[in-house]
Amino acid sequence: MTNSLHEIAADYIDADDDIKEIEEQLKEAKAHKARVEEVLFTAMIDEGAPSVEVFISGSKSRAKVYPINKLYARRDPGIDVEAFCRLVTDAGYGDIVKESVNTNSLSAIVRELAEEAGVRDSGPTAIAEKLPTALAAAIKISTAPTLSIKRS
Repeated sequence: MTNSLHEIAADYIDADDDIKEIEEQLKEAKAHKARVEEVLFTAMIDEGAPSVEVFISGSKSRAKVYPINKLYARRDPGIDVEAFCRLVTDAGYGDIVKESVNTNSLSAIVRELAEEAGVRDSGPTAIAEKLPTALAAAIKISTAPTLSIKRS
């Protein structure tokens, strides 16, 4: 293995480390924002302030912060998915009901079947040949070369 190859691999690992560091910083920033949001929201409600206008640090522009209540609706976990979809359809909102398959789960199943058949790295055609015929005809299998890092 050439020195250059080692340098490129080290650069790849450094980039991976940079991503992990930035993701951690983003996680911390989101947690900080959530804490500040709770304090600010409560203070604005307590003081009856409909909004707060501030100058943005390092710029000449302003921003206005105001409280809102976002509304979210989702299926009650105690109601069966199919029954819920029928209820929504019967209520006249069938256009928002979509039957779907989680592609990450489907990919995991196909990977598992390919590994069991010993064709995991043999390419999409070889993998499709080992799947149930109807399933193979209904899905598109593709592969993407990537690298994995195993730390020790």
